Amino acid sequence: MTNIWQTLSCIDVNKHTEKKQGMTYLSWAWAWGIVKDSYPNASFDKHQFDGPNGKRPYMIDEHGFAFVMVTVRIEDEEQTEILPVLKGNKPVQNPNSFDINTALQRCMVKCLAYFGLGHYIYAGEDLPPEDDNDTTQVQTVAVEKQDPPSQQSPAPSEPPKEMTREQLDEKHDRGVWQDMKSRLRQMKHVNNVHTLFESMKPKIQDIKQRNPEAAQQIVKLFLDAEDKLTTGE
Repeated sequence: MTNIWQTLSCIDVNKHTEKKQGMTYLSWAWAWGIVKDSYPNASFDKHQFDGPNGKRPYMIDEHGFAFVMVTVRIEDEEQTEILPVLKGNKPVQNPNSFDINTALQRCMVKCLAYFGLGHYIYAGEDLPPEDDNDTTQVQTVAVEKQDPPSQQSPAPSEPPKEMTREQLDEKHDRGVWQDMKSRLRQMKHVNNVHTLFESMKPKIQDIKQRNPEAAQQIVKLFLDAEDKLTTGE
């Protein structure tokens, strides 16, 4: 994901986010517009599932909780994400149409984070990695957080250092690991673990090609979660 990641991961999305109940959400309309500006052929699918009255854009687990699935394609890359339908931070049983629509848009935005757009938010960072093409926005935000200037002349600042490909990959892999750890911790049934693992297989394989150890750590999260839910410990 070299060119796509380098293009999207350095974009500052902070002006297009909002916080709700301690969580940060990125505007799906703005995010998709930015992607289409750079990749006009990008597309996404909202997956359909069998229901009692035909196809529907969400699935229900054995406890009645709902999940949605979205796949985004950019050039020759594809990412699929499964997201629980939430109200605030709580999963929803018997969701209404508004709940489903909101979850689908958030799921699409999270797919875009796997391509790099807004990924730093999920990784717990305040700003994207610095890049020669995006230093103006990053520096402006940094200046706004500084204390008022004193009477003394400010010391000259060093130019921002561009992250290497290896550093970007490491940050991406760490973010995936953190995301999987958080989501697996909330799961109540082993079937949900299996479903998530199936959707993550392509991404884990991509990580394995460049960093087998990182991929192994992610797989271990799934094995530990499966073991815990199976044994009930």
